[in-house]
Amino acid sequence: MPRPTLLSFSFPEGPYIPGDKIEGNLIVNVLEARAKELEAIKLYLHGEAKLWFHVTEILQERKGKANSDAETDSEGSTPKPKRVTVLKPQRRRLEQHYTLLDSTKTLWESETPFPKAESDLVSLPFSFALPYKDLPPTYSGGNRDESGAKITYYIRAVGVAGRWYSFNVSAEQYFYVVPVDTSPAPRYAKALSNWMGGWVTYGQRDNVRKSIFSWSSGSVNLKIRLPAVPTYPRLCPLPIVIEITCKSPPLALSCSSQPESFEFPRNPSLENIDIQLYSDLVLRDSAIESETITEKIASGFNISGYGNHHGWCKDVEISRSAPTWAVDPNKPQQGFWSEGINVTGTLLFSDLYVPFHMGSISTSLTLKVQVGFPGLFNTVRMIVEDLPISSGIPPRTMTKTHTTSYNDKDSNSPPMMEQDPNLLLLQAYVDVLNQR
Repeated sequence: MPRPTLLSFSFPEGPYIPGDKIEGNLIVNVLEARAKELEAIKLYLHGEAKLWFHVTEILQERKGKANSDAETDSEGSTPKPKRVTVLKPQRRRLEQHYTLLDSTKTLWESETPFPKAESDLVSLPFSFALPYKDLPPTYSGGNRDESGAKITYYIRAVGVAGRWYSFNVSAEQYFYVVPVDTSPAPRYAKALSNWMGGWVTYGQRDNVRKSIFSWSSGSVNLKIRLPAVPTYPRLCPLPIVIEITCKSPPLALSCSSQPESFEFPRNPSLENIDIQLYSDLVLRDSAIESETITEKIASGFNISGYGNHHGWCKDVEISRSAPTWAVDPNKPQQGFWSEGINVTGTLLFSDLYVPFHMGSISTSLTLKVQVGFPGLFNTVRMIVEDLPISSGIPPRTMTKTHTTSYNDKDSNSPPMMEQDPNLLLLQAYVDVLNQR
């Protein structure tokens, strides 16, 4: 049978927000503790941020080489080696560490007997209070061997061995921290599922040619519409509208009664439209040295009829307009055909990491829509940078458990926190992490 673990934790992995209290138990195997003759058991609350990336440095290297034309020594026999300077680029790995949390407490000492229990395992209760300050969320991005960043929070238990020749024993458990949303997003989060408010529009217009030999070009007008709100709360469906208008090259007025003259560009099929979400991680060593790591998080539409069940954009609906003719106001002797396609759906930013900025680490999210047409270089792209994504988790309601007065010695203590009304939203963060 496996030997019982001396120390182990029992407490919820979170997620937690600043100001929360972490409460749980440390399970101690009494027989193992006595065999080790432990003097004390200490707990450490720790949070740290780590980043690593590479920079290229130019090093000067001097090399020697024998040369018959070089100067000779005093005896005139052996030629001196000629020294040359070589510039050699070298890649160097840089690492930075930041301490976010650092707290210690003694949970048990040898002078105090262990609580009585029916088995060899006893539970020692503990609690830590997270500080009321901005804490970056639990995060992991980039590549371990190249460049990346990681933010972790954990509690470590250390059993201090009493014998000089014995080693300390330890156990640790990680927990998740998420940011508090101080924007009004939590108040309008439910309204986004059936949005009736205003919209903000991002537009891009490009010319496209049927072939490289075409003397005239048509145009494509691509628009993205998102709700006009300050921030988009994470894990709440966000409606999106993609509008694509295709306009033919200039045509003679005689084509106004000939829809078949409208050859290019025509409405694209959904297979030629892609919607993607990218995460950008910026690592900065100084005002000059920096590196950006871009990772694709999600892409595609989720439509069973198109054989795509794993797309990012869900609840997709498509509408197409019939071709219409219009006279060119600048050249009345010409006109053009146009038609359009609208794609509506909902986005779910189910990735855990809310964009944040902390010292040398910055993250952001970018939305990208691209539409492909036949021919070379006929891809129209629209990019929305720095999406204002927030956690959607409001601060816990802060109320005093008793009325304080000017002379109350506890008046400077932090207020008691009530239960977060969005507990299900908090738990969703853990579910997302466990899927990664």
